[in-house]
Amino acid sequence: MAAADAEQEKELLSSVVADIRSYSGSDPLRPWLRGVRKMERALPPATLREKLPRFLQKCAQEFQDDVRYRDDPRYLRVWIQLMDYVADAKPLLKKMERNGIGLKRASFYMAYALYYEKHKRFNDAEKMYNLGIQKLAEPIGELHKAHKQFILRMESYKRRKDKLQERLPRKAVSSATMPRKSGPSATSMNQVEGSPVKKPIQEHDIMNVLILRVLGFKRTQSFIADDDLKRTPAKASQSNSCKFGDENGLFEPTITTRDVMAEINDMFGMPLDF
Repeated sequence: MAAADAEQEKELLSSVVADIRSYSGSDPLRPWLRGVRKMERALPPATLREKLPRFLQKCAQEFQDDVRYRDDPRYLRVWIQLMDYVADAKPLLKKMERNGIGLKRASFYMAYALYYEKHKRFNDAEKMYNLGIQKLAEPIGELHKAHKQFILRMESYKRRKDKLQERLPRKAVSSATMPRKSGPSATSMNQVEGSPVKKPIQEHDIMNVLILRVLGFKRTQSFIADDDLKRTPAKASQSNSCKFGDENGLFEPTITTRDVMAEINDMFGMPLDF
């Protein structure tokens, strides 16, 4: 059974590579998006977590110098989805900034602001929202909405912080006068006997869940919608790295098994590097 599953996985990844290599249309990002959808629909969760991040990174790198896609929401979602697989999103955000990727899109400023919020750099987060609004990043309505939600979170955070500070002196006095109870630790008291210990949520997970919520996605939902596969990029000069086949679109390369395996290993099996 395991051998059959491995063979099916290899066939799927081979078809994704072949689709990208043989594409000769005017939107070379499209077969990459189809590949993401194929993988999400067909691969088991553990395999998807292993293979998809590298594929997303290869896609991001493939088109990072192609001016057609700099503000294409489909391409921007590839970068944002990639953030869900890294411990620190800052290198990705800085690379997008250096390459001018997403600077006209609201989701770039929302992601950057949420990064700062996660690190409790609230003034920087506020500045990032204001920068996006100043640049009229689209959709501007979504950016205003996210900014208002941020302000509400900050007000709620301040109220909780003030209440905690008010309670601290009384709590300190009462804890000093109350005798210490012997018995199970606080950690074990919060756990029902026999129940598994929950793995603590990592900070980068919190940030990425926030990004997904603000952008209107569930964590288990693909960023690549069906409508994205039909969308076409803005017209501009094609980058040579994005051409597949000859100019007439008639050339379909013949690839050997060794070539396929080499490309699969390169596209799906290498560690992330930024």
